[in-house]
Amino acid sequence: MYDSEFDDLLLPPALASRESRLIATVADTVLVFAPALLIVPFAVTGDETLMGVGAVLAGVAWIALVVYQVWLLSTQGQSIGKRWRKICIVRHDDGSNPGFVGAVLMRGFLPGVVSAVPYLGNLFALANVLFIFAADRRCLHDHIAGTIVVEATPADPAF
Repeated sequence: MYDSEFDDLLLPPALASRESRLIATVADTVLVFAPALLIVPFAVTGDETLMGVGAVLAGVAWIALVVYQVWLLSTQGQSIGKRWRKICIVRHDDGSNPGFVGAVLMRGFLPGVVSAVPYLGNLFALANVLFIFAADRRCLHDHIAGTIVVEATPADPAF
């Protein structure tokens, strides 16, 4: 995304707005629970076998969704919500794709583990969210992963 040979010609991408980041996060959160709705048509029958089929379908759909989200984050720097909002995650230092380690492990998994620690986790989760109000709009998980969220540009493959 950044080209050192033409630094004076290229402008860094615009930071993603706080609103876009929030909407993308809410959309991704809703999507996590959406596969559970597959159980409803089977549950209304009252047949335990059909409810089991619905549960299996919901589980398979959820796993497929998670795999797709991880693939998108690893290859495009976007989740479904970020893609919808036309924003993406890039490395803070050079604007490149952070890949699986940066986009999934360092931004999602590691903060999730820390947030699960009693007492400390609540403080971490609060600090993580509040960091968005800094001038660089980087949450704590962005600092941990060395990433920043920017507006996707027409040159980006996901645009």
